[in-house]
Amino acid sequence: MSKGSLPDPESILRHSIENPEPPLDPAYGREDMVITSDPSKPNQLMTANRAILDLITAYGVAARRNDQSFCGKCVAEIESELETPKINNSEFACFWVVNDTSYSVYKRMTPTERHVFLHEVIRRYLANRHTLYLGHGYSATTLQVNSDSFAHKRSGNLARQKVGKLLQEAQFQHDKLFLQTGQIRHAQYIMPDKKVYAQAYAGMMDKLGAKSTLMKSLDKKPDFAFRFGDRLWIVEHKHMKEFGGGQDKQITELIQFIKQHEPSAVVSYVAFMDGILFNHLMASKKKGKAGKQRTSICDTITSGLSNYFVNTAGFRLLLREITDTSE
Repeated sequence: MSKGSLPDPESILRHSIENPEPPLDPAYGREDMVITSDPSKPNQLMTANRAILDLITAYGVAARRNDQSFCGKCVAEIESELETPKINNSEFACFWVVNDTSYSVYKRMTPTERHVFLHEVIRRYLANRHTLYLGHGYSATTLQVNSDSFAHKRSGNLARQKVGKLLQEAQFQHDKLFLQTGQIRHAQYIMPDKKVYAQAYAGMMDKLGAKSTLMKSLDKKPDFAFRFGDRLWIVEHKHMKEFGGGQDKQITELIQFIKQHEPSAVVSYVAFMDGILFNHLMASKKKGKAGKQRTSICDTITSGLSNYFVNTAGFRLLLREITDTSE
């Protein structure tokens, strides 16, 4: 790209379509091993879980003998073991969901409520699960399986980390002050939706006379903003894997995002959509609502607004062309 020119939105979109999203994106890996590789060397979680199972067995014996005092001691020890980090992955705690309770709800109970709850749920567990599981054989692998099943709740800032890494790979520097000065010494980016950057972002938008009407109507800030030279690029990023639910609304939001037009000639909007839904959405033979959305995206990209719709490959190419200032 020659100095002063802009990457072509159509070629960037075409590159995105020709380089689809992978079925497994390493950026969204949520690996969290909660058990040891050597069963003979249990960690704190494995030891606590084994203790809980043994105490449940002991509780059952005491209950049959009508030894309420010993049952109370078992509950007290089980309550102590339930303070172990990640014990919510235990068979016992997972059983609570069947009974309309969760570990997080349990943690908010008063001491008296916990005591009453544990007595009742232990009896239910003994009647409906414990003997069954003993017959099949308890295994620490269940702790890992349960942890894996909760992986979607560990997404946290993975999307933000991915976009930030792509910008850094393209030699953009994270700088919360860059929007407060007209002297740009290097490629810089911020996350406007973070409170610490909001004022600087708002100041730059005012300086450029940019409105970002969609973001204002949604009462939110975009995910990223970056500068190279005199130009400001505003990025909204969404990670999506399947149609349905709130996904249609998010796709519509991305389309509206790139339809924004600013009086300032130095502002571009970038809708960054990763995840395999991008592949299905942009499939040439896709019809129905997805087909209409794809048509709207393509029509907007060819409308001359200098805005972009990209996936991971397209975003990488866009950054390369932006920073390629060779004559």
